[in-house]
This record gives sequence, C-alpha cells and structure tokens, in this order.
Amino acid sequence: MGNLADGMGLRMRDNLTPEQKRAHRYRVAAADFRSAIEFAEHLLEKSWHKNEWHLRGKAYMHQTAYVTAFIVTYMRPFTASQEPNWPAFPIKPAGLSEDEKSLHKRLKVLRNEVYAHTDSVHHDYQPMVIRGAQSALISRPQFRLTQEELVLAIGMLRRFISVAQSSEA
Repeated sequence: MGNLADGMGLRMRDNLTPEQKRAHRYRVAAADFRSAIEFAEHLLEKSWHKNEWHLRGKAYMHQTAYVTAFIVTYMRPFTASQEPNWPAFPIKPAGLSEDEKSLHKRLKVLRNEVYAHTDSVHHDYQPMVIRGAQSALISRPQFRLTQEELVLAIGMLRRFISVAQSSEA
C-alpha cells in the first residue's frame, strides 16, 4: 500500500465496501491500542511515572516523550479522522468502571489540551522583578501519568483490542 505522500493508500481504500472499511478501521485501531500498551509498559518498566524533580538527567525528557506517545496513540482511535471516507471508530468506551471512565476522560482532555495542542489554561506566566532584573515564573503541566493510571489503561486497552478483533470479521 502506498503512503499518504503519493495518495495510493487513499485511492485503494476508496474501492473497499463499507464493511471492508469498518473491518480495516478495527484492525488499525487494534494496532494503535497495541502500540499504546507498549508505551505504557515501557513507562512502567523504567519507572517513568514521576514528577520532573524526582528524575535525573534526561529521564524526564524520555518520560515526556513516552507519555506523549502513549496519550496520542491511545486517543487516536477515539479521535475523528479528517479523511472523509474513513469510518468513525465504532467502539465507545462503554462498559467501563467509573475509574476507567474518569481516566479515559482525563486522557482525552490531556490529548486535546496538553499533548496535541497547547492550551493556555495549563500554562501560567507570572512576570516579576528579582534584584532589579526582569524575570518570570513559568509553570507548565507535569508530563506524567501515575503508575496506577498506566496499569488501569493497559487493562482497558486489552479489552478494546478484544472488542476490535472480534468485530473485524
């Protein structure tokens, strides 16, 4: 299949029936969910679920990269596609516990307001003068998820994969 730059992938999918497009969408979503699990497991293996000041060297930068990859990849199947012929992902986070619903909602907000976009509500800038020199305090969100959130998300993702795989046929 061609890449997006040459447009081949788009033309090939246009020839699929609606049922084939739906099955293809489920396969792509399952692949995204598997990738998100790998990112979450790596964060857990490295103990990269801490605040910035608890990590040394470049560990926080690596944590930030993996958390960003996890959140964007987790939310990808639940985010509307800009491609007009690509069907919406039919799995909704139904059947989730209250904790899971809360985490899903938090991941959606984080994806939309922190990781994929920069909304000012999560960043603060306070100008100040220190010993006669202009300075500022700048705050930003901590790029982290807790160990408990990562474990909960992995369980959710495994269930999403099962649903996607059973719905491919």
